[in-house]
Amino acid sequence: MASLISTIGDLLLCPVCKEVLRQPRTLPCQHSLCHDCLKTLISNIDRLEQSHGDFPCPVCRSVTKLPKASSIEIQVVAFPINRLVLSMMDAITQHNDDWPKCKLHPDKSADLVCVTHDILVCSKCILTSHRHCRVLDMNDYVKSTYYTTKCNDISENLKRYRSHLGLVMDEITTKIDDVSRDEENVILELKCLRDTFNSAFDSLEERILTKGMNLKKQGVSCLQKQRTMLQELRTDLDTSLGEVKEANESDIPSKRLLALRTAEANLKMVDMEMGSVSLPLTTFKLQVSAKMEACMVMLKDAVDVVTEERSFEIPPLPPSIVTHPQTPRKSPAQSRNKRPPTDVCAVKVNAFGVRMHNDKSPCDVTGSAVMADGRLVLVDYNNKKLKVLDSDFKLISDFKTDGASFDATEVAKNQVAVTVPKEKKIHFLSLQDGMKVSDSIQTRLECWGIDTVDDKLVTVTNSDDHMILFLNRKGIELISCSLGSQDPNMKWPISVCAESKDRIYVSCQGEGDSEEINGCLVVIDAAAQVRSMYMDPGLRKPTSCTRDDEGNVFICGLTSANVHIIQKSGDRLGQVISGLSKPIHVKFCPNSGSVLLMERFCNDVSVYQMQE
Repeated sequence: MASLISTIGDLLLCPVCKEVLRQPRTLPCQHSLCHDCLKTLISNIDRLEQSHGDFPCPVCRSVTKLPKASSIEIQVVAFPINRLVLSMMDAITQHNDDWPKCKLHPDKSADLVCVTHDILVCSKCILTSHRHCRVLDMNDYVKSTYYTTKCNDISENLKRYRSHLGLVMDEITTKIDDVSRDEENVILELKCLRDTFNSAFDSLEERILTKGMNLKKQGVSCLQKQRTMLQELRTDLDTSLGEVKEANESDIPSKRLLALRTAEANLKMVDMEMGSVSLPLTTFKLQVSAKMEACMVMLKDAVDVVTEERSFEIPPLPPSIVTHPQTPRKSPAQSRNKRPPTDVCAVKVNAFGVRMHNDKSPCDVTGSAVMADGRLVLVDYNNKKLKVLDSDFKLISDFKTDGASFDATEVAKNQVAVTVPKEKKIHFLSLQDGMKVSDSIQTRLECWGIDTVDDKLVTVTNSDDHMILFLNRKGIELISCSLGSQDPNMKWPISVCAESKDRIYVSCQGEGDSEEINGCLVVIDAAAQVRSMYMDPGLRKPTSCTRDDEGNVFICGLTSANVHIIQKSGDRLGQVISGLSKPIHVKFCPNSGSVLLMERFCNDVSVYQMQE
């Protein structure tokens, strides 16, 4: 299968531009070139060779006679089109219409499987970033134990997650019943409250009615006594009137005088009685005090339904089942150097977008700085921007730099230092009241990764002399350390992370494409002395490192597409994140205790949490 893939690559890729053949022209030796590549090749032929009318094939070096013509274009057209290659490309194009496209090469179909990284790749990927990986085509992959194992794992995980969802749904059903019971309890308590109010009102009503009845009884009794007395006086007056009338009709003077005297005495008695008559009148009515009115007002707000926000604990997710089939080892040397993995892993818990509406290109976050107040400053190399996010990873603002910035570090409150390698500059940016450049220094070499230690800037120069520089704020070089004469794995220092003056971690990509050169993590001190070096065959082209609160160091490998962890003591080394696509930067966020991971040309930042 590997030879078949190689043959297909030879047929469809131009040996000059290494791209898919465009208008393939066939030489007599049966090797094909792009139309434009052949034209460029002919135009660049030495005049002496051109005068002899021949040129060598760029693949097999066979001599090809150059047709005589008045122009180079006519000479190129004289070579026939490779119809077989065109037919194969058409067939592959039709066959690949249903396949997903490669993320790195959108014009290619991802119809191959990199077993090493467990990702879909295209034919161009296996000739570039996956040359040393185990690659299978779709037909072979689905027949392999890799597919069978992965299919079984996924099926088992689907069943476990389905069962887990059932548990969560049952828990939600229970909580729905709890909410319904809350409503019933409110109705019951409200009824009890109404009964309490009714009982209190009944007591009030009984007291008021009893008092009213007593007042009525007392008032009526008093008035009736007065009326009885007055009735008796009236009767006496009627008697006196009758006696006076009868006496006036009598002829006896003494009788008439006696009647008059009696009536006069009765009149005086009535006058005296009337003087002592009093009519006490006590009326009563219901009076509602201001307290009652206030009570009615208070009653409206005295009782209410309150809510209590609380979350119920969801049963924990079942751990994913992942079986790693044994992959043939590449070499005995790699087998001897391989160290046991750690017993910790990183779990992806979140992701947040960092692309802004005015970004013209995919994001390429190569550096970052975590401020003391929790803000996060990201360096977008591809869009030439600095982006500021709050502690919840929400975009706040951005700043367009005059060149492509690579890395940043906090140097003071509301101030970061930012490297612009191609400009050989370090900018100091203020984050207060918007972002602005407060100062800049010119450097002798290209500065890429940057950090601070003891109020000094420590920066690395990548391929520009493979240096580690210690600078002051004015750009004066205080100490320097060259890795150019060291092990090739220690060359191309790309990023730096300072823990203390005795432990400064430098990620080195290594120089060369040999399988023995994977890059490494170099530990130096503030005197620019190399203290130690970490290497692992499973970690290739380290591009970034970061340190957590416990002293663990995380390193991301660009071509190994993974993240390794190293304990501070160095006694434990292993992979904690895999299956990535060109991880370029890793950063520990102390506020959340999470590890942020950025990949090449990706608009999202992944958030990982460590688990035992």
